[in-house]
Amino acid sequence: MNESYLDKFARLTIELGVNLEKGQPIVIRSSTDPELVKFARKCAQAAWKAGASEVLMDWRDSEISALEYANKDLEAFKTAPSWKVDFYESAAKNNAAFLLIDGDDPEAFKDADPLKMVSARMAMNSATPTYRGGIDNGSLAWCVVAAPSAGWAKKVYPDLSEEEAVNVLWNDIFRISRIDENDPIENWLQHGAKLNAQMDKLNQAGIVKFHYTSSNGTDLWVDMPEGAIFVGGASKLADGRENFCNIPTEELFSAPALDGVNGTLEAVFPLNENGKLVEGFGFTFKDGKVVDYHADKGKEVLDALLQGGDGADRLGEIALVDKSSPIRQGNRIYYNTLYDENAACHFALGQSYAECLPGAQTMSKEDLKQHKFNQSEIHVDFMVGADDLNIDGYTKEGKLIPVFRNGSFTTEFDL
Repeated sequence: MNESYLDKFARLTIELGVNLEKGQPIVIRSSTDPELVKFARKCAQAAWKAGASEVLMDWRDSEISALEYANKDLEAFKTAPSWKVDFYESAAKNNAAFLLIDGDDPEAFKDADPLKMVSARMAMNSATPTYRGGIDNGSLAWCVVAAPSAGWAKKVYPDLSEEEAVNVLWNDIFRISRIDENDPIENWLQHGAKLNAQMDKLNQAGIVKFHYTSSNGTDLWVDMPEGAIFVGGASKLADGRENFCNIPTEELFSAPALDGVNGTLEAVFPLNENGKLVEGFGFTFKDGKVVDYHADKGKEVLDALLQGGDGADRLGEIALVDKSSPIRQGNRIYYNTLYDENAACHFALGQSYAECLPGAQTMSKEDLKQHKFNQSEIHVDFMVGADDLNIDGYTKEGKLIPVFRNGSFTTEFDL
């Protein structure tokens, strides 16, 4: 593993990922896997160098968490621990930046009850309105990156030794995250400029409805809320700063109308949902709501997710990703949502992002629902970008605009 690249990756994460301001606190959440600890320490060092007022660590251990899921009753997970709520709410009220270092073993919780896992997440989200609301509406700076745990690396590269798998996955992460001999900040500013140019073209096209089709059975109509826009590349925070919430990111995303989704939608990659895998799955929608679904493996995970309260059985995100993405071109499934969602067009069940509606940062949840932006305590991405995916857009006047052909943007939107 290239140590200089690791330093560059940490610098990119702090300076452009969360765009940490001098005097601002930061919360870094990471697992205790050795590689993630190594990268978390690099990020902490970069944060202090950038002028952080405080670097607060939230360490997680998947084996300890698995024991908790095995030994506590379901009811216990329906209330978030007060110490954890106080920690996140206090940090959010002090305008902290939030960094999540992902990369745990995709099968860390394969034996855990998915209802307990969903309940724990819903309880935490509902108990932390300052934190969760700030993430959703763009008033808080946040970023998600990944580092390779041994379990994740062996899942992606099962034929290699553990050490070899970790090193190869680090090299993938550097390549996909545009870490090379050049300045990573400059690399990402150039990438962001391209995404912004595509975003502008898409928003200027006047599309109010999309039609998705592919040979695997996807045949879906998606209405867009009035005034909704696509967002891509850097997000603009409420204070005017820009940051990259996901590294990597290859997507342009928006929010579908919560009652305007109809038809069938088939996933093309497995879903890793908190350490549990779902494979060979798809949904049928009517008036925005899931009315039928199936899975070859892990259907119990979908059962739990779709019972996850108001809005869990409706879509909150529509995202366009060209199959020329450097992740997709590697021709490998990563069993990690951050990476797989940037390899293919995807949707998300649950919460929508208010930044996709200009002026929405001060709106209440009820106001957002009135604008047909789904509100939920969950947000779960799943990938639908088949190699032969076609997407047509329609304007208010009924004009057809080809957006995707065979998994890629048409020439009108490809730059």
